[in-house]
Amino acid sequence: MRYAALVALIVGLLGGAQAAHAENLTVGQLLQDCDFNLGKPQTVDGTPPGKAKKATLTRIARHLVCIAYIRGALETHVVIFTRLGRSARVYCAPGKVEVRMAARLLGGWAKKDPERHKLPAAIGLDAALRDAYSCLPKP
Repeated sequence: MRYAALVALIVGLLGGAQAAHAENLTVGQLLQDCDFNLGKPQTVDGTPPGKAKKATLTRIARHLVCIAYIRGALETHVVIFTRLGRSARVYCAPGKVEVRMAARLLGGWAKKDPERHKLPAAIGLDAALRDAYSCLPKP
């Protein structure tokens, strides 16, 4: 019981720090946080994969910020579209956009120009989704 309380306290403290991190998040920072290989050993400073460290609590907390941030942006689009109608759509995906797919789209979009990494994460995510799922008819 004490162990569970200690873990909850640590995660809570890290979560608070990560929430502050999300306020001024850039595209580059969000992409760093979006690590979908948390369960796999990571090679750190040339350490052989067999001896690499597993995910730390900080990495996990930052990954959760990524998931929450992207999920919030996707859900906000749904709410706005539902309230304001079809003309308010920012992007027109053929189905539900999952967090992992949105992160991949953002990564591909940001790779095209290194300056994009400095943009606010919300602006970059919006642009990446619009590029991938334009509502305009294709010529």
